[in-house]
Amino acid sequence: MKTFDENGTAHATEYSANFLNYLAIASQIPNLLLNFINIFVTVKGDLTKRISLSLLIVGSMIIFTMSFVYVDTWSWMGTFFAITLMSIVLLNGANGIYQNSIFGLASDFPFKFTNAVIIGNNLCGTFVTIRFYQYYSKRAMQAGLTEGDVKKSGPSAQEYLDAFKQGWTQMVNVYLVFFVSLCVFPGIMVDVRDELVGQEYSFILPERFFVPITCFLLFNVFAFIGSMLAGRYQYPAPDKLWMAVYPRLLFIPFFAFCNYRPLTRTWPVLFPSTWLYIFMGIIMSVSSGYLSGLSMMYAPRIVEPSKGRMVSMMAGFFLIFGIVSGLAFTIVVSAFIEH
Repeated sequence: MKTFDENGTAHATEYSANFLNYLAIASQIPNLLLNFINIFVTVKGDLTKRISLSLLIVGSMIIFTMSFVYVDTWSWMGTFFAITLMSIVLLNGANGIYQNSIFGLASDFPFKFTNAVIIGNNLCGTFVTIRFYQYYSKRAMQAGLTEGDVKKSGPSAQEYLDAFKQGWTQMVNVYLVFFVSLCVFPGIMVDVRDELVGQEYSFILPERFFVPITCFLLFNVFAFIGSMLAGRYQYPAPDKLWMAVYPRLLFIPFFAFCNYRPLTRTWPVLFPSTWLYIFMGIIMSVSSGYLSGLSMMYAPRIVEPSKGRMVSMMAGFFLIFGIVSGLAFTIVVSAFIEH
């Protein structure tokens, strides 16, 4: 959205200039908070009601937001902007409950199927058959993981503390994987360019396709491949996974010192090669899908069976926490590079 001054010069409005920042805050903060609350709301075996209700809210908000396509909002832009953000808050709050409940539900299945949730998220959809669900629900009930063994008053604070103590290592792994991935993608990668200041664009891709392909397509395709690999190969073991997760923090300074924001940066470009940038983008993306799948699968495995669902939901919270932190830290990186 733009306005024009008396000289005919176009200027971005406040709403359009900062829309993505507002959108990120409105999307992720309620998602994070409701993920956290959902951990402590008493779970009595059946999470499908929460899932159904949250999906109903998500669908309703999507229809509500899309209906404004047919409405002229120019004369009440501020009100429309506020309504849009409120619908995003409700949509992502419901999505937070849905995602957290899905990870809790998946903990009743063999551990590899937690990775199926990660793969489903990368493909924007998760498909589970009814018969498959019924079979493993019965298995979970026999193991004391469903309603019959859950206290009516819900887990005590000590039980939550015990579950966290047993599973914290994988929760940290989940957090760091998503923190690094969402700091680099899309915030940093979307502003990496092929041409240095004063040079002409010379990469093999058409210039208008450079960012869509080397940022968005590259990350989503290779993160999906990484998730698929996690379903087949589980290495390293749970107690060694941190050795692959922690070094990924180095991706943040690497991509920041690629040709990121060349026109406004004050620090030198240390890695000007576009091919190196793409290669490291592939490594970052594959490791994101692979390690996120492993850490989410390992979380319920390293605790007592009775605490598996609780720990899976905690891990789901740390997933969203990592996303929010990563998105926020991108602002810190950009401020550092430009000052």
